[in-house]
Amino acid sequence: MGDDMGNLENGYAPFDGIIVIAAAPHIPPPLLEQLKPGARLLIPVGQAGGVQQLLLVEKQIDGSVSSRSILMVAFLPLTRSQS
Repeated sequence: MGDDMGNLENGYAPFDGIIVIAAAPHIPPPLLEQLKPGARLLIPVGQAGGVQQLLLVEKQIDGSVSSRSILMVAFLPLTRSQS
């Protein structure tokens, strides 16, 4: 479990994969940093209240990142933690 901007706080990083279930206006860099090389991130990206793209992001063995749109979706937005 983590906060809304990609900061996972469970001490298990790096991860083999991350699935985000709320829309973000962009891919939060902390999520990319917490992926193992060869891992995947699935995240809805776009404006709140609108249509977003479900992106499949892959971190390559060399650390580079590629992404592709899977389909259009509509998720609730990520919000900042109140703590």
